[in-house]
Amino acid sequence: MRKHPADMQLFRDLVANSHDIIAIISEDLKLMFLSDSVEKILGYRFDEVRGLLGADFLASEDVLAISDEFRKIAMDRDYVAMGEYRFRHRNGSFVLLEVIISNMLYHPHIGGYVVNARDVGFRKKIEKRIRDARKKLRASESKFKGLYQSISDGILETDLEGRVVHANHAYVSMLGYEKLDDIIGLHFNDFTPDKWHEWEDNIVKEKILKRGYSDLYKKEYVRRDGSIFPIDIKVWLIRENNKPTGMWAIVRDITESWMAEKRMEEANRQLKELNRYKTEEREKERKAIASVIHDELGQVLTAIKMEVCGLPYKSGCSGACMSEIQKISGKVSDAIKTVQRISGELRPGILDDLGLKAAIDWYARELRKRAGLQVDMDISISKISQDIDLALFRIVQEALTNVCRHARATQVNLWLARRDHAVELVIRDNGVGIPPKKLASGKSFGLIGMREKAEALDGLLDIRSDEKGTLLVVTIPVPQ
Repeated sequence: MRKHPADMQLFRDLVANSHDIIAIISEDLKLMFLSDSVEKILGYRFDEVRGLLGADFLASEDVLAISDEFRKIAMDRDYVAMGEYRFRHRNGSFVLLEVIISNMLYHPHIGGYVVNARDVGFRKKIEKRIRDARKKLRASESKFKGLYQSISDGILETDLEGRVVHANHAYVSMLGYEKLDDIIGLHFNDFTPDKWHEWEDNIVKEKILKRGYSDLYKKEYVRRDGSIFPIDIKVWLIRENNKPTGMWAIVRDITESWMAEKRMEEANRQLKELNRYKTEEREKERKAIASVIHDELGQVLTAIKMEVCGLPYKSGCSGACMSEIQKISGKVSDAIKTVQRISGELRPGILDDLGLKAAIDWYARELRKRAGLQVDMDISISKISQDIDLALFRIVQEALTNVCRHARATQVNLWLARRDHAVELVIRDNGVGIPPKKLASGKSFGLIGMREKAEALDGLLDIRSDEKGTLLVVTIPVPQ
C-alpha cells in the first residue's frame, strides 16, 4: 500500500532534520536503516555499515547489557529499553549515547527494532561542570550562576521530601512562572498530574534513594495556567559528607517531539483505515466479478456444451464428425472447469456457504491437483466471523501460493485452532526457506499483504525461515 505523498514528505522531513540517530535493526540485530545524523555523531555513512551487527560499534563492556535489553524487548513488544552506552566513533574514540529501543517488528512498514540515540556527551559535561561548580560555589558563585542559568534545559533542586530548593530560569519559565520565589517550597507533585504520583514515588524509593540516580524517564508537567505538557527527566541524589541531603534533576520539554510522534501515529491510523477500506472494496469487486464469471459465463458455456452434445441427434453425423463433436465437448468442459476455478479463487462461494474449514480444504485440494503440493491439515474451527474467515482464507491462499512458486516444498502442515481468546493459524513447509535479506527487507508485497490483513483485525503475523523451511504463525483476537 502506498503512502500519501504528504505523509511521506512529513516522515522524510522528520528524519532528515532530527539531531538524534534514528536506526532500524532487523530481528537478527543487523542494521537496516540509519538516519543521516549518524555521520555527524559517529562519522560513518550508512552505505558503509549497512547489514553489520549493531554490536559491532559498541564498547565491549556494553554488549552484554544491551543484548539483555533486546531479549526483553523480543519477549514483550510493549517494553521500551532506555539506557546509556558507549559507541565507537570512526576515528577510534568512544561516544556516549543515550539509547531508546522499541519493538516494531510487527509493524508492516518497519519490521524491525527502532532505535533512537542521542549524543549525551555534552549533557554529561554539563552535569560534571555543575557538580564541580557546587563544590566551588563559595569561591566562584558568579561563574556557577552564569553556567546554571544559561542552560536551556530546566534544572531543579529539591530537599529529600521533594520540595523545591532551587531551580534555573529555564525550569521556572517552563512551568509558566516568572520568578523562582513563586515555586520555592512547592513539592514536585504540585507540578505533576495525579496519575503520575504513585509511579514517580516508586522511582524515588527504588531508584534514586537506593542507587543514587534514576534512569531517564518520561512523564507530564502542569503549567501554572493548567495546561499539561510532556517532559524527559533524570534525577540524581545529592550527598554531602556521604549523607543524602536532596535531589536534583535535568528536565527537558519534549512537546515538539511528542507532537511529531502524535502526528505520525495519526498518519499511521489513517493509513490503516485506508488499507481497511481498500481491502473491503477489493473484496466486493472480487465477489462481483466471481459472480459474473460463475453465473453468466458459466451458464453460457453450459448451454454451449448442451448444444454440442445434442448435435449428433439433430444432424445424424458420421463417425469422424462425432469424434470432432466429442473433442469440442471436451474443450468446453475444460473451459467450464477453468471458469469454476477462477471464480473460486476470486471469491470461493464455499467460504460463505460452508465456512473457513471447507474453503481451505477446497483450496488445498486444488493445489494438490495443479501443483502436486501435499497439504496436511488439522483444522478444529468451521466458522468464526465473516471478516476473520475472509482474512484467514486470504492469508492461507497467499502463503500456499508462495510455497508453490518459491519454496520448492513437497510437504505443508497447516493447523488452525482457538487459543484462549484468539484464533491461531500455523503454516509450516519443508522448502528452501526465504533468504534473510528478503525477509528483512520489508519489500515482499506478499508478506506485507498478509501482515496487513492480520493487523487490520488487531492480530499479529510472525514469520521465521531457515534452510529447513518456513514457519508462519498468525494470531487474531476473537471477540467473546
